[in-house]
Amino acid sequence: IRSCWSPISKSPTSGSENSCSAVAPRAYEFKAVYDQRRQNALRQREEEERKARQFHSRPVPNFKAMHKRLQDMIVVQKFTLPTTPETLKHSRKRQVDPNRVDEMNGKDSRAALTEVKPFQLRSEQRVRERRGFDAAMQKQLAERKQQV
Repeated sequence: IRSCWSPISKSPTSGSENSCSAVAPRAYEFKAVYDQRRQNALRQREEEERKARQFHSRPVPNFKAMHKRLQDMIVVQKFTLPTTPETLKHSRKRQVDPNRVDEMNGKDSRAALTEVKPFQLRSEQRVRERRGFDAAMQKQLAERKQQV
């Protein structure tokens, strides 16, 4: 049995074998296409590398013309103030402080909001207890010294 991939013989023995061997294998049809694509890719890569090596001058921009064009442009926004710490400091000075207004009127706005109650800290209580204990210990020591 002879397959279609077998080499072609010079003496045809039957018509069926001849028709099978007349058709070229499909894998070899695309070899030329692949070679062509590889050559095109290589050529394109070489072209890009050649263009990358070329000198491309970038002249200095004409700043006078650019500034003139910027001045001639119609400004939609009339002015802007940058929000820097310095400008914020001055803008805060211009704002009226509500606490100051109340002080000027003679009343304190915070007094109505908070009610001050006295409180005892635990550390203050501990200091008082320790002083009492130290005084008692000194008294006991003094009595012992007097007895001896």
